[in-house]
Amino acid sequence: MATNGEITIIPAISSQLRYDPQKDLVPIAMVTSTPFVWAANLNSQISSLQEMIAAAKASPGQLAYSSAGKGSSSHMATELFAAAAGIKLLHVPYRGGAPATTAIMAGEVSVAALALSTVIQVRDSGKARLLAVTAGRRAKLIPDIPTVNETGVLKDFESSIWTGLFAPRGTPESIASKIQADIIDVLKDPAVIARLGEAGAEAVGMPGTELSERIRTETDHLGKIAKEAGIRLD
Repeated sequence: MATNGEITIIPAISSQLRYDPQKDLVPIAMVTSTPFVWAANLNSQISSLQEMIAAAKASPGQLAYSSAGKGSSSHMATELFAAAAGIKLLHVPYRGGAPATTAIMAGEVSVAALALSTVIQVRDSGKARLLAVTAGRRAKLIPDIPTVNETGVLKDFESSIWTGLFAPRGTPESIASKIQADIIDVLKDPAVIARLGEAGAEAVGMPGTELSERIRTETDHLGKIAKEAGIRLD
């Protein structure tokens, strides 16, 4: 089991890996997807995604955002959004998601793209506003928060932390197919869906062939974004 961090992000920004996800692994299925939620510290006076973009355009490269670190999922998700919106933000990397989340509540940064699993803490703190969800539909945990697409600032924008199940290259197709069928079947179980939802994740069940294509296109796209933003781990 691995996230897009190991499968598409790191390969897009580093040439020193000892593995190649597209050559060494057989995608079985995408299991879960957890969107990000844009949040703004109350002191920033930003109350909507439109206002965030306007503030960034008014002062290019000065609106600070936190991430879980250079090359992290939250870092790349923010740069993907910035590129799509035509804005420049100031990256402030932290050592993990927890301190990056604390930073937005403490006012150390103005905005942040936070994993859905952490936003209840942010919302309940009363120190930050939730602006939009980077998913195709609203999240059950925060149904009152619109999607990025619903805000009208971007069209067809989605970004998430996803997890996938993989097998070693050379695994017999019959075995990979059996595991895939079992995983997809389990992910239809209402109890499993509910439990994942409590953790801020959506059960996906994307077949391996579709996941393989997703990996190729996502890695290429991230590589272009990383090059434009000067993001490298080498």
